[in-house]
Amino acid sequence: MKKLFKNALFGYSKANVDKYIQDMKEDYEGELSKKLDRMMELNEENRMLKEKMDTLEERLDEYVRQESCISKTMLNAEEKGREIVMNARKNAEEEERKLELERIKWQDRYKEIRKQLLEIEQNVCIILENFQSEINYIISQELSQTILGEEVDVEGDIKRVKNVS
Repeated sequence: MKKLFKNALFGYSKANVDKYIQDMKEDYEGELSKKLDRMMELNEENRMLKEKMDTLEERLDEYVRQESCISKTMLNAEEKGREIVMNARKNAEEEERKLELERIKWQDRYKEIRKQLLEIEQNVCIILENFQSEINYIISQELSQTILGEEVDVEGDIKRVKNVS
């Protein structure tokens, strides 16, 4: 700030210089006060930001711990999942093997029963053939008795002879 002073005896006017110095002092003190106030505001803002930063760092640390815990949990869950799938596959393979053995067993049982049924069928056929032979024999005996007049018992023995003439 440029100021022109009035001249006085032996130099500049003392009142003007004093007033100028006083104005400069007040101006300087005002600026200093403003700067001090601003510095206090900045200090307060800095303190609040540090507190906020500390809080955020704590939260970040907590999130990092939680992330670590979640990661470990996820890894454990994946491992357990793999283990469950592997055990399920083993159980399924074992069940499949058991079912295959059971199927083979029942297939063998079916073949055995089928064979027995064929044998029974053959025996029934033989019995039917024998029965048919017996019936034919009895019918032939009855026919011969009727035609010849001979009486024949069931075993084929001649009991008596009749004369049919």
